[in-house]
Amino acid sequence: MMLSARPDSPASTAPAQRFRAVLNRHPVLSVMVCSAIAAGAFYWALRDPTAGTPDGDFFDEATGEFLVRSIADLPPLVGRQGAPTVVRAYFSGAIDGERRKLLYLQEYSAEAKADLEQHLKEHRTGRPSFRDWQTAVWVRRPEAGSPWISLATPEGRAIAPDIWR
Repeated sequence: MMLSARPDSPASTAPAQRFRAVLNRHPVLSVMVCSAIAAGAFYWALRDPTAGTPDGDFFDEATGEFLVRSIADLPPLVGRQGAPTVVRAYFSGAIDGERRKLLYLQEYSAEAKADLEQHLKEHRTGRPSFRDWQTAVWVRRPEAGSPWISLATPEGRAIAPDIWR
């Protein structure tokens, strides 16, 4: 099928005429280019928004295992024993593992986790507004039996001072 434009229409400009001439001379190429564009648009529309998200360190409090998961995962997460025991782990030192030191563990309250999940579904970026900042984020020292403390308290900020930088 030959594409043409009326000589008096705005589409009859020189670049548009050259483009139509190329399409008319190479119909297979035009179908391939259009198919590639459609495939790219389809892929972009269906891609996983968390794909390519960096990994973070997590700790299963029930088993004592360290895990690597996407930082898009919001603790507490369900562990191997079926309970929400997997929390975020923060380290200092080198990444090679020999000089790393576990500094503290972190999790969200149930309400804050629900707020974050809803925010990520609707916006994918930006900072959510928690219903209650005083109880949104909880931290604790890595020693067994240490209590969970609200990050909004002076004690919590002493455990996790790097969050406030």
